[in-house]
Amino acid sequence: MERISRRNELFAQWLSDNPEKNFQDYYGQVIEQHLDQGLSHPTLGKNLIENRVFGGAGKGMLKRLISLGLKRDHICVDYGCGSLRVGYHFIKYLDPGCYWGLDVNERFLRDGEDLIGKDLCAEKSPHLHLISDEAIARARNAEPDFIFSKSVLLHVHPNELETYFDRLTRLMGNHTRAIVDATICAQFVQFEPLSWAYPKSVLEDVIASFGCSVSYIEETTVRLEAAQCDGQIVTMELSH
Repeated sequence: MERISRRNELFAQWLSDNPEKNFQDYYGQVIEQHLDQGLSHPTLGKNLIENRVFGGAGKGMLKRLISLGLKRDHICVDYGCGSLRVGYHFIKYLDPGCYWGLDVNERFLRDGEDLIGKDLCAEKSPHLHLISDEAIARARNAEPDFIFSKSVLLHVHPNELETYFDRLTRLMGNHTRAIVDATICAQFVQFEPLSWAYPKSVLEDVIASFGCSVSYIEETTVRLEAAQCDGQIVTMELSH
């Protein structure tokens, strides 16, 4: 809990110095500083932990969406794509121009482009954009068949939960299947310095406020050590 308290203090001070910004900006800056020091990260940047090789992990979400009906010619939006550890597999699988990767951090997108390489970029023409109203409108106009948001919601600050789902649901058309994973708990808890678990009821109420309902595809129990409680990692499907 000391690490969490210290991080919250640092964020409060940073926000005082940068009142025009928000937690997603702070999160990006913290991770950028981490990567700039040459430190490894589980999912972001060019130096993955435990000597993981880019392209050797991150296939699980693709397999999951294929099982749900994803085809090569479907339009697929990766919301919070980071540096394309997961997106790489979708780019390889999908037809040219069918992958849309959206993220709040330009550094992550640049790293992702470098990691997938110029040849694959030229062959598959992925759409990679910073999240903005314009980018959301462009992706929505492409009529996505699938949207997925992998390992993103757990890093969404409580003050920005509505913004996250507002943007996500604005991407959805009538036939879009939106797949989101989340960490949930009976009570709202901050279980890591940059991570939160929400009660199902809180998520469902916010999602309902944007005209969508939720069904649960998968649930796995996990121990949230810092909070000294059990939670679940769930996969949700949002629908209009």
